[in-house]
Amino acid sequence: MPIGHVQIETKGGGSGQRERSLVLGFDIGELLEQGDEVWGAPLKAELQALPVVLDVAPLVDTVLAELRAVSEAVEQSERSLLIPLADAIVSFGQPVVDAGGRPVVGVAKDNKLEIVRLPYEVFSWLGRAIPAVVV
Repeated sequence: MPIGHVQIETKGGGSGQRERSLVLGFDIGELLEQGDEVWGAPLKAELQALPVVLDVAPLVDTVLAELRAVSEAVEQSERSLLIPLADAIVSFGQPVVDAGGRPVVGVAKDNKLEIVRLPYEVFSWLGRAIPAVVV
């Protein structure tokens, strides 16, 4: 897809810091010209009704909001299943933390031992205590 317009602005912010912004816009004329064989009649009519430059930011914001909603729905549906597992993992690693260590898990792959951190970022959205030494 052709990006018809890129605008970068730098302004002085209220706290003396510079604020930068990037605006990306699709040129509707280019979209119609380059995608003439791609767009179906309903989409082509919708594109023709748009302003000359289509600001992409609101579309990205909408998609991100939808992805956050999906993520929250998955988290809510999985929470009750994951909480007991998170509690077991935290309690399993707690003696290591109490002794001043950092709990990790070793995973054997292709005759090699791969060390991975425990999934403490998952514990945070489960509302579980995260040992301070690991964070």
